[in-house]
This record gives sequence, structure tokens and C-alpha cells, in this order.
Amino acid sequence: FNSYNDGIYVYSLEDPLNPQLLFHLEIPGEHIRFAVRDNILVVGPHQNRGPLTVYTYNLNGEYQEICQFGNFYCMELTFLSHYLILLTFRDDLYNIYDFQDPASPLLIHSIYETEFYFNSFYKNALIFHPSYEYCSYEYLEEHPAVYKFIDLTDPSTPITSFFLADSELIAIIDDTIATGRGYNHGDICVLLGDFVSGFETASIIAEYPK
Repeated sequence: FNSYNDGIYVYSLEDPLNPQLLFHLEIPGEHIRFAVRDNILVVGPHQNRGPLTVYTYNLNGEYQEICQFGNFYCMELTFLSHYLILLTFRDDLYNIYDFQDPASPLLIHSIYETEFYFNSFYKNALIFHPSYEYCSYEYLEEHPAVYKFIDLTDPSTPITSFFLADSELIAIIDDTIATGRGYNHGDICVLLGDFVSGFETASIIAEYPK
């Protein structure tokens, strides 16, 4: 995990009741967003627009910067195989980089998206919520929301599809269950369905205070 201006700490959770510190990477700065693959660490800028920094590291806590690239407002970072998935805010972009050569990341997709905004990662997919600029609460009281599903099973060839949900999705539990918040009443609910036929509210967990 990261800490405020004190680098990144790596713990073993082999015994969840007794976490053990393995090493500490004393990388300067605030590292709210980062992604790890093997001995490669990619760190995004905090709050301001800036480049992503790529490091190599070892289990002794030693690290070395190998490159910087891009200029983004970084929102989310994750690795899928040797591909880095980068989502930004303000820029309305999602980007996919090939990291086979970490010293020279190769941009293979850069998609400009304004009608949807990022909701969550789920398995090997990105889920995007409809932008409220294009889909108001008044509309959603009467119509299910359209979500965008981007399958990144092969990140070099993203596959886009769409599904409906009658409540705002909070979390995808598995392929058939999600939790959400009602658009017209704010209740926390459980939704059932799938990414083809869509998700519908099946039960209410907690009612919004009236």
C-alpha cells in the first residue's frame, strides 16, 4: 500500500491475522495510484497532470527509475498481463500500453470517451456508467441506464458491448449479482441479471432516509 509522502510498503498476507512487512520502497512523493507487475512498478501523478513514472525494484527495497511517459490526470492504473490500463479524468480517456519493453511503453489504444465515465474494473473488463450530462436523474427515473462493457480478455483487441441496469451500480459481485443505489429513491439494493440481458433490482438492503 502507499502512504502519504512516504513511499510504498509491501506486506505479506499469508497469515491475514498477522501481516508481515516485506520491504519498503522509499520513492519520494505521494503515490495514490500505482500498478505492479513482476518487478515493474508504474506510479501515476497525484492530483495534477503529469507523466507516469516506471521503476524496477527488488525485494531488498531497492528501486531504479527507468522511464517516464505521457502527461495525464491519472485516475486508475492496472496491469492485465503485460498491458497497462490507464484511465484518466478531465481528459476523458482510457489508454492501453504494451509493456513488453518497460523502458519504452507502447501506446496501442487511446479512446476518447465523453458519454460514459469509469465505474469499475471487473475481472478482465472495464465498466462505464452513463455520464449524467447525457443521462439526467429525471430520465433515469423512467428509463434503465445504459452501461458500457469493454472486454479486455485480449487487451490488444478491446470488445465493446452495452447492458442496462435499473439502479446505479455500486459493485459487481459476480456475473449475475450486483449491488446498486436506486436512481429515484436512493435505496441500497441487490440487482440480478447479466451483462447481456441487463441487471434489475431484486431486493432492498437499506432504505434511504425519508
